[in-house]
Amino acid sequence: MRRSATITALAVALATAMVSGANASVTKLNTPLDGMRDVVDFEVSPDSGWVVYRADQDADEVFEVFSVPLGGGAVVKLNSGLMAGGDVVDFEVSPDSGWVVYRADQDADEVFEVFSVPLGGG
Repeated sequence: MRRSATITALAVALATAMVSGANASVTKLNTPLDGMRDVVDFEVSPDSGWVVYRADQDADEVFEVFSVPLGGGAVVKLNSGLMAGGDVVDFEVSPDSGWVVYRADQDADEVFEVFSVPLGGG
């Protein structure tokens, strides 16, 4: 399910809690954020295997879409390179957990188009 939030690097990073009996561990899923960079939304894939999130992870105020296994692992940037001023503005994970569809002004500033990419990148 999609959750909208403003999460600053000074507050809370995107994380998952995995509870096993009385033991609990927390795994940070996004890469470290500095300054005023944010994770602004995320969605757990329907098969519960992945988290897809939108963040200005690599450059402040340049929002892109990333995926990471729910239990932690390598973070993959899903969108292609953005033109100056471009951002990913929203995304959805397909019902079969195979694809991510996102909307971005990737090729021309303020011209928003729809793109698809395999969930694990490609």
